[in-house]
Amino acid sequence: MIRWGEPVSPEAERIRETYRRTFSTPEGKKALLYILTDLGFFDATKDEAAQALRNFAVRLLEQMGILHEANAETLVAQLLKLAPYDLQTHRKIGEREDFS
Repeated sequence: MIRWGEPVSPEAERIRETYRRTFSTPEGKKALLYILTDLGFFDATKDEAAQALRNFAVRLLEQMGILHEANAETLVAQLLKLAPYDLQTHRKIGEREDFS
């Protein structure tokens, strides 16, 4: 996670803005989800290769300005707003049985 007071280069600022513009569109959000999933961001790592891929996903989120010390409390608050997932039914708790 990027810490307070770490210097940010103009190139890093340009990269952050490019990523945020790209991934803020509806298709960009889907693409970011695919990328993070493929890199194993949502999975426990099993070996060094998997850890390296997951670290790349973390670095991408850092470069986007998402994983930053300044966002830690907000990130946790947003995570806690998500509906919990029931491991028995494979649905979010409170989700309806059908989609009608």
